[in-house]
Amino acid sequence: MTSPIIILGSGHAGYSVAREFRKHDTETPLLIITEQNGDFYSKPKLSAALAQSQNPDSLVMTPQAKMAETLNATILAHTTVTKIDPDRRCVYTETQSYDYRDLILALGANPLQLPWAEHAMAVNHLSDYALFREKLAGVKRIAIVGAGLVGCEFSNDLHQAGFEIDLITLADRALDQLMPEAVGKHAISAFEKAGICCHLNTAVNNITEDKQGYTLRCQDGKTLQADLVLSAVGLKPNIALAKDAGIATQRGIVVNERLETSHPHIYALGDCAEHFDQVRMYIRPTTICAAALALTLTGNPTPVVYPAMPINLKTPYFPMTLCNPLPKGTWSFEQDGDNTRALCHDDNETLQGYALTGEYTKERMQLLKQVV
Repeated sequence: MTSPIIILGSGHAGYSVAREFRKHDTETPLLIITEQNGDFYSKPKLSAALAQSQNPDSLVMTPQAKMAETLNATILAHTTVTKIDPDRRCVYTETQSYDYRDLILALGANPLQLPWAEHAMAVNHLSDYALFREKLAGVKRIAIVGAGLVGCEFSNDLHQAGFEIDLITLADRALDQLMPEAVGKHAISAFEKAGICCHLNTAVNNITEDKQGYTLRCQDGKTLQADLVLSAVGLKPNIALAKDAGIATQRGIVVNERLETSHPHIYALGDCAEHFDQVRMYIRPTTICAAALALTLTGNPTPVVYPAMPINLKTPYFPMTLCNPLPKGTWSFEQDGDNTRALCHDDNETLQGYALTGEYTKERMQLLKQVV
C-alpha cells in the first residue's frame, strides 16, 4: 500500500497545500492530522467578528467532514503528533504510528507567553474565539496588550461592538514593525479620537486578578483596571516537534526555496516556517507557498517566488493598507486630514513599498503594479 502524504495542521497552510495538491493528483492518499477540530475557517476574520455579530459557528466556512470529502483525505482531529522519525519516515501520536511518503509541517504559531499570560486571553484559533465570546458576558472594559496588526484590529472591532478599550504598547506608536513612524503615530491619534485609550512607551509588568476584575501595573507606574485582558504581543512559530526530530530550526523551521527542510521528504510552510530568513505570518505568502509546494510534491520541483504583496488592515476607524512591511529606502509623505500616502523609493527612484490610509487606500492596486 502506498504511504500517504501527511500534513500536520488544518489551518490555512495545511488545507491550502491539500487543495492545491488535489488539483494535480486526485489519487495519492492524504492524511491530515490536527490538534483542532478540523473545520476550515478564515483566521483573519477572528479579529473583526464581534462588530459584525458573527458567532463561532458562522465563521466556519467548511466543516471537517466536508473538507475530508472534498479533499479525498483522512482527517484525524483532536490528535497530537508526539514525535517525527525522519529516518523511518514515520510520525507518532500517543496511540499509533503513521508512515509517510512526504511530510508537510503546517504547525502554525502560538501566542508568546509573557510572565502575566495566565491572566490574559489570546485569540489564535476558532476555539479561542468561542471562549473569548463566552467571557465577554458582563464585561465593560478590556485591556489589549500589543499594538501590532492583531492588537489594532481587535481594538477597532471591540470598541465598535461597544466595549471600552485600553490599548497598551511598548512602542511610541501603533504597528511599529509594519508601518513608517508617521503613519503609526497617525493611527494612534485616530484611535484616540474614536475613544480608544492608548498607552504608549510602556509595558505591562504584572497582572493580578480579584473579584472586581484585573489590575494591570505598567512599567511607567500607571495602574489600569479591566474586566478582561487580551494579549496581542505576537506569535512564536511552533518548532519544538521539528527541533526534537533533528530538523534545522532558527526562529522558525528552516526551509529552502522549495520549502524543503534539512531532511529529505519533509517540508514546512506557513507561520512555522522560516523562508529566505523570514517568517511570514500572513495569508498571501502562505497561499503562494502552497501552490508551489503542490507542484513539487507532484514531481515538478518549483521554487517559491513572492510578488509584491499588499496587506489590508481591518481598522475602520483608520483604514490602512501597506505593501512590504518597512522596506529599505527613503520615505516620502503626503497627508490630507486622515488621508496619508507614504511611498518608499530606493536610490534609483524605484518604488519598494507603500503605506496608505483613508481615501488614499483606493490607490493600492495602481501602486502595487509599480512595486519591484
